[in-house]
Amino acid sequence: MINQHLTSKAKYDILIYLVTVGNYIERKMFMKPYQLFFHHYHKMYRPFVSKLNVHLAKHQLHSSQWSALVLLKNEGPLTIVEIASHQNVEKPTISRTVKRLVELGFVEQTPGKDKREKRIEITRLGEAVCTEIRETVEQFEVDALQGISEEEQIAVSRILATVYENLRK
Repeated sequence: MINQHLTSKAKYDILIYLVTVGNYIERKMFMKPYQLFFHHYHKMYRPFVSKLNVHLAKHQLHSSQWSALVLLKNEGPLTIVEIASHQNVEKPTISRTVKRLVELGFVEQTPGKDKREKRIEITRLGEAVCTEIRETVEQFEVDALQGISEEEQIAVSRILATVYENLRK
């Protein structure tokens, strides 16, 4: 009965939708569990970072800068090499990140053990910005995990930590 009232274009659109959804479901059904795990991880990661960057842009930051700033707040002064190691990125990448954080006044470079080494330390302004941003980021993270129990969050955290350790071997 509904079929009689639909235009040919509407019928075609519904058919394409059903085929697309069906193919998607079929593809996922034939994925092995580990493939499905990484499929969903990759599918989640970019939207998460993109939306996080929208929140951080209000403070002239993006996610990698925020991550370095939080690391310095939590760990205290570190060298570029130590930050790069914590972040699992190359030293030049962290050098650019730190340069931008210095320009913003969120961190400062202080002399290290020898003339070549500089320690990166969070400033009072950086501390204040961290505190200000933290509330926004926490709410964003809570919203992203809506409908997922604390037990499930802990289980997935353990799983991701294990995957990370396996990748480091």
